[in-house]
Amino acid sequence: MISRRNRVFAGALCVLSTILPAFSAEERYTVQSGDLLSISVWKEPDLQGPAVLVPSDGTFSFPLVGQVDARGKNVTELQQIVTQRLSKYISDPVVTVTVQEIKGNKVYVIGQVTKPGEFIVNQGSGPEHSAGERGCRGCAISEAPHDEVLAE
Repeated sequence: MISRRNRVFAGALCVLSTILPAFSAEERYTVQSGDLLSISVWKEPDLQGPAVLVPSDGTFSFPLVGQVDARGKNVTELQQIVTQRLSKYISDPVVTVTVQEIKGNKVYVIGQVTKPGEFIVNQGSGPEHSAGERGCRGCAISEAPHDEVLAE
């Protein structure tokens, strides 16, 4: 017979096992141009704006922070940059940066496949998965930035 304490512990482990992968996935995700970021500063209503689009140059602008280069950075790194720059104007700012919408990681599946087209690759999937979903088994996979055209 399983004790109440062991059941509570097992339940807590189940909850943590579903929550923790989400945190590590967001920390591993590298922000790309085209992504929409949500940036908020606690107790600063003037700094609770609409979603911030990361344009093709990989930088974005935020009030009191200026231009931020997001290329190659995850949300934790961006949060640290924004926090550091805001600390010049706000005492101990509490900043939250999240990816509101992933639009920057695109692959284009073309050729003799069941479902050709543009496909957004989310965390945990890659071009191989995308091609398989599009009906291409054993296809050669190549990646290109969303603003680059591939010609054969």
